[in-house]
Amino acid sequence: MKRQDLLGVPLASFVPQENRELFQDHLQACNGTSEGVITELLLNTRKGDPTKVQIFSYPKQDPDRVVYRTLMTELTTRERTDG
Repeated sequence: MKRQDLLGVPLASFVPQENRELFQDHLQACNGTSEGVITELLLNTRKGDPTKVQIFSYPKQDPDRVVYRTLMTELTTRERTDG
């Protein structure tokens, strides 16, 4: 999906049910670190096929609060190419 289509959409809405606990653990770990958290999990794509991604969430100071930025790297295609 295009970045502009993802803005404002909760990342959790793309997490399949079987990975929800892993995603929740990722979010919980964010609260306990100033370094950031890396997790690999599956996300549903627009076509409905899950794809493996690595997410890296790190704290960013906002004027009023701490927010987290999340970088996402798609791994399924990379693993096929490397494999």
